[in-house]
Amino acid sequence: MSSKLQQLGLVATGLVAGVFLSLNFSASANKEAASALPIEELRSFADVYSAIKQGYVEPVEDKKLITHAISGMLANLDPHSAYLEATEAVVSPSALGFPKSTRLTWMSFASAQTGRHMLERFAIPLAEYDALWLGDGGNNYTFGAEPVREFANEFRLLPAIRFDARPDARDPAAVWTSSQKDAYWFYVVNRERYPVQVNIRLSGTNAVERVVQGKSLSLAGDLLQIELEPYGLAVFRAKPTARIGK
Repeated sequence: MSSKLQQLGLVATGLVAGVFLSLNFSASANKEAASALPIEELRSFADVYSAIKQGYVEPVEDKKLITHAISGMLANLDPHSAYLEATEAVVSPSALGFPKSTRLTWMSFASAQTGRHMLERFAIPLAEYDALWLGDGGNNYTFGAEPVREFANEFRLLPAIRFDARPDARDPAAVWTSSQKDAYWFYVVNRERYPVQVNIRLSGTNAVERVVQGKSLSLAGDLLQIELEPYGLAVFRAKPTARIGK
């Protein structure tokens, strides 16, 4: 009997110790998670939030403040991030600019960047990957908007050969090169939304051809200076002996 009581006591002691260790581990984990939060910054946010609620010239809804705060947080990360809130509201055709007589039915639309910014979807992949492996279905961009025609005119002049990325020239403009028996090819693509100037030092030649223009460009010593518009592309060809230096 005493042996069974001793065993029961050991089991109970083990359970209590297990519960204590579990609670202690949980408390430690929660403490570590809490310590990872930027407490001071969150306190500053709470102070500003409270000041707006109490002292703004007119009442502001909590949801509006929180939504604007989230939108601003994402908008300041990069130009590609945004906060969109789901809604079940149905927008009438007239609100979208259609005639009031338009029948209410299912509609869909697509939005796209305008001007040169529409080239972002082409420039970024071309900066990241070998042009040989890129394609975009059967879309004929030659007859599209002017920036797209400009980009397509350069892109279609790239030969169907493998290019290699220059590890020392990746951002904001990426440089890709290909050495062939009859020519040394390279292209430069601006991955950013602002104009950039690229300086490339070349050896083994004193001139290069801007392929889309069909004319030779002289170097300033060994330097080729290139001005690229936002998301711009430039394709060049030189003698087989040419090489880009570091």
